[in-house]
Amino acid sequence: MTKIKVGVIGAGVVSEGHLEALKKIPKAEIAGIADPNEEARLRQSRKFGIKRTEADYKRLLDDKEIDLVYLCVPHYLHCKIGVEALEAGKHVVCEKPLAMNAKEAEKMLKASHNAKKRLFIAENHRFIPENIKIRELIKKEEIGKAFMCLSCFIGDEMKRMNDPHNWKGTKEKSGGGVIIDNGFHMIDTLMSFFGEIENVLAFSQRLVVQAENKEEDTAIMSFTFKGGVLADLGLTFAAQHNYFPAGYIGAGVRYDIYGTEGSIHLINGNPFPINVVKGRKIERWTSDELAHRYPTNMNSHFIDCLINNKEPLVTAEDGIRVMQVIDACYESVKTGKRILI
Repeated sequence: MTKIKVGVIGAGVVSEGHLEALKKIPKAEIAGIADPNEEARLRQSRKFGIKRTEADYKRLLDDKEIDLVYLCVPHYLHCKIGVEALEAGKHVVCEKPLAMNAKEAEKMLKASHNAKKRLFIAENHRFIPENIKIRELIKKEEIGKAFMCLSCFIGDEMKRMNDPHNWKGTKEKSGGGVIIDNGFHMIDTLMSFFGEIENVLAFSQRLVVQAENKEEDTAIMSFTFKGGVLADLGLTFAAQHNYFPAGYIGAGVRYDIYGTEGSIHLINGNPFPINVVKGRKIERWTSDELAHRYPTNMNSHFIDCLINNKEPLVTAEDGIRVMQVIDACYESVKTGKRILI
């Protein structure tokens, strides 16, 4: 396999980043894009020079020439289309979350094993240079033994969350609100830092969003890790006025990690996003320095894994473990109790 032919299913905002990246990968060829929304698929076709467009994604699955499909569709379709694609003999890259719950995610992995095809999770936060640097610092015990982490994701998704006709944040099509959505990124990152989670206590509500068919816009979770770290995670889709950069939904990510011999502080958008504190000494890095030191590209990585039969940096099994934690978060919200995982 010297070149991977890719079919992209879904032509919404999420597909854009993947299409832009795939166009720059010499060993990948975008063979077609499918979306029932004609305006959306034609827009991406024109923007990225994609000759083939389809209203029905099954036409891409029936194409023997296509090796790999990207699932850029609402959450409730991940398992259905993912299993169909794997059974059709395609490798699959699935956007986060892997599925609506852990049971669906496990069904996808089983289909992957049965078909002997790869299932990748597009967890792009694993490939962020700042996060790679933090994992390296923790692994090398640069701050001694980590014991506490305070973290947050601050975002403004009010437009889509307040639109009752948009699938974002609905129970039926999204599986929940901010917890299953960007909470997936944050939980996966915390687990990549500290390992397996033992239990969780979670609280969430729809505090600001007015659309009554939407789930939680804000959540607070407390995790106990098996390795002896306590972590709090705050999430919101309702921060219309915040300090963080204006990029995609004005999202801000922060981690404050405390160890026995120092601390690590990450705030995205800062001139120096990572600061390591030891006594009165502060060591810090710019985003450019980190990007130069850790040149990563998630989509190139997946193509390389297929061509050279490599193991990915983040696996479908990792995605299942995150879904198990998310399921436990919602169970904790429902019962008001701390849930063992």
